Amino acid sequence: MQTQDFNGRLALTRVETSRFLGLSPATIDRLTKRGLLRPSRATRRPLYPVAELSRFLAETTVSSFIQHPFPDGKPSEAQAKKGGE
Repeated sequence: MQTQDFNGRLALTRVETSRFLGLSPATIDRLTKRGLLRPSRATRRPLYPVAELSRFLAETTVSSFIQHPFPDGKPSEAQAKKGGE
């Protein structure tokens, strides 16, 4: 299914969402369970708003998964001692 197939759509089904993101439906289920994807539950089955998919993609860029070795900007005392040995 091509991206243009989704033009003008406000929301996608679970299977369409998996195709749109290039993931399996099971992965979509896991992301939903973890709260990373938030479907609309206005109907019996979940619908994933295109705006929600855009938010998900923007918030889960590669840089958001790279953790700084020192989150507060400096090594902890234990890390500093380990590096000095």
